[in-house]
Amino acid sequence: MFKASKLLKLFIRIAISAFLVWLLVSNTDVSEIWEALVKTNHIILVLCVAVYLLGQVISSFKWKLICETVGFRNKPKDYIKYYFMGMFFSLFLPTTVGGDFIKALYLARGDSAKRKAPSIYTVLMDRYSGVIVIVAMATVGMFLPIAEKVPVAFKILTFSLMGLICLITPTFPTLMMKLFKNKKWARTMLKDIRVYWQNPDMFAKTLLWSLLFNFTVILIHVAIADAMSIHIPLLYYLVLYPITAISGFVPFSFNGLGPREATYIILLSVVGVKQPQAIVFSLLWFSIVLISGCFGIIPYIKTKLNKLSADIEIEEEDFDLIKESEMADENENTELENASTTA
Repeated sequence: MFKASKLLKLFIRIAISAFLVWLLVSNTDVSEIWEALVKTNHIILVLCVAVYLLGQVISSFKWKLICETVGFRNKPKDYIKYYFMGMFFSLFLPTTVGGDFIKALYLARGDSAKRKAPSIYTVLMDRYSGVIVIVAMATVGMFLPIAEKVPVAFKILTFSLMGLICLITPTFPTLMMKLFKNKKWARTMLKDIRVYWQNPDMFAKTLLWSLLFNFTVILIHVAIADAMSIHIPLLYYLVLYPITAISGFVPFSFNGLGPREATYIILLSVVGVKQPQAIVFSLLWFSIVLISGCFGIIPYIKTKLNKLSADIEIEEEDFDLIKESEMADENENTELENASTTA
């Protein structure tokens, strides 16, 4: 159950996102938005959903690699199942990382030792590897001639994040020990995560998996533009997608809704895309994520049904034991009665 304070925060986030979306739409001719939406080739969007689902499978294999590094030994289908379940819950939890902790929860439940902290660290490492690749792509994109007209604020944000990543990533264990060496929680955490820094090959493979996933997302963006019959220079997607993805992590909004749409409008205007089309572009991308996420309810329901079936089997076994015990008692009483009658 949500506490009142959490419900209030959730309501505030939803209200902020709703206000931002309303503000963007109210400053646009709704008829133009509708026209752009109607003219879109919706068959291409169906294919985009299929590509995004494939991307989630790719991400689940990346997560599998991370989990196996710290001793989790699940079947590949389990990682896919947990990943899709996390994708589903990300749609309804107040932050974009909420589904990650659902994945950690089920990962811990399936572990023989029920390790909660290491399972959480696997999803954090999974998320962080994705952030590294997204920021690196944006950094490369900012050096391209096509990014010359991108607002300076986005360039400062990108280079600042890249600088922090380059500074913190290789030194994180050492930095943690220096800052929190007297804290028990820090020593325990470092014990669980140090293995990631001791396996550079794993880390490199993780980044490659993440790069592959992000290229599938860029492919979807290219397909959306094609479906809408708008022209966006191919290399510009190295700026467009990463920056909008980063804006989706804004903490005061509901799953990035609002800030992400505003970012699409700003960045697409750089290459001549009008605001109504930019809004539709953003909403189509959000719809693809939304529809794809709903597929996660299938493994969730299946997991619940399997658990219910297992509980019923246990109850039936208990019932059988009780019946056997009662029958044994009845036989024993019968023997005693017979013996008493004989005597």
